[in-house]
Amino acid sequence: MPRGVLRSSLESAAHFCGAEFTADDRARQVLLEVFAAPRPLQEGAAASSLGLKALGYAWHLVWTGELTCDWTKLLVPTSPVWARRAAAVKEA
Repeated sequence: MPRGVLRSSLESAAHFCGAEFTADDRARQVLLEVFAAPRPLQEGAAASSLGLKALGYAWHLVWTGELTCDWTKLLVPTSPVWARRAAAVKEA
């Protein structure tokens, strides 16, 4: 396990590692745009207008690393997450 990552947070994201949570390209793009700035996971999924599957898709993007969070804190539906590419742009 990566240093500094809470095991429980990793386990939470791992529940969404399956292919059934993989968003199609359009849904993926919508979620990456919704999370361009940090916002609570559940709130952003609801704001995406992608319906009931949005939250599972968002969790899957956390699992794959396209969305990220502060892995040193407990990852729950109200945790702030953001698109990794947005973080990379800020660092540049």
